[in-house]
Amino acid sequence: MYVPIVIGLDPPDCGWAEAICLSLVAHPDFNVRGGAVLGLGHLARTCRRLDLAAAVPAIAAALHDDNAHVRGQADNAADDLLHYLGVRVPGHVP
Repeated sequence: MYVPIVIGLDPPDCGWAEAICLSLVAHPDFNVRGGAVLGLGHLARTCRRLDLAAAVPAIAAALHDDNAHVRGQADNAADDLLHYLGVRVPGHVP
């Protein structure tokens, strides 16, 4: 649950960390999904780059997750993409 958050804050390798986060965004547990999406936001800040073709749709989908926690983490991640990368996530209202 905390792995994507921790590696997003201090990634040993940005591509590896992003792959981990992306692999967990559809996890059955809402805490893991939320952490994975938040990890993507952290990576936008710490690495200043993301595979936008993969990360933006993942965050956009999480904005419509059934779980409020995941939606909140997706909102935070979308804020990070906008602030650090200048990228708007569809469905996000800053």
